[in-house]
Amino acid sequence: MKRLIFVNIALFLVLALAGCSYYNKIVSVFGPAQGTNLRARLTVADFKATAAKADNKIASELRQLLVNNLSSSKRIIVLERNDATADLIITAEVLEFEPQASGGRSGIGGGGGTESSAFGGLLGASSAKAHITLNIRIADIHSSQVLAGTRIRGQVTDIPGKNKTQVNGSGLKGDLAVFANTPMEKAISECISESSRYINSSIPDRYFKY
Repeated sequence: MKRLIFVNIALFLVLALAGCSYYNKIVSVFGPAQGTNLRARLTVADFKATAAKADNKIASELRQLLVNNLSSSKRIIVLERNDATADLIITAEVLEFEPQASGGRSGIGGGGGTESSAFGGLLGASSAKAHITLNIRIADIHSSQVLAGTRIRGQVTDIPGKNKTQVNGSGLKGDLAVFANTPMEKAISECISESSRYINSSIPDRYFKY
């Protein structure tokens, strides 16, 4: 009788341990954050302007565009630069800022300024190209460890009659406002959107805890 009781107790313990093991496997695979709205806390440092045509004002306005874009994310809490509760810091360097990298006008029997303008030049029209490149880094604000980094480029070429430059709601203000409805506005919008997407997808899972 005692032996039977001992066997039953041992069997119960084996099944209980197996159940715990199975539960732990589920937790380790899916993580405790599944089904929650946990977000990461970060701050965005002042942009550094090294491009010839980008000054500190332009760098500051580009930073604000990125802050606005990141703030709309459901996975990120953007804090002020001096907020000690941030876990991550985003840094960016404006490597290239070219409102009109190339363009030209040509006609039948005439010369062409660029390869991209040759097609439009047959009609006596000129093309316009613009680009911007940011060097984005994500770092742990406490250890200064760089967690991810890349160069992100926005480039747009407009050929009259082929595509129309217009970006609704881009929010260009200050010194950037002069680029409204130009290829540079599209390039900036493209670069900022891609930078935000990169940051969202590159933050390690362990920082999503708020």
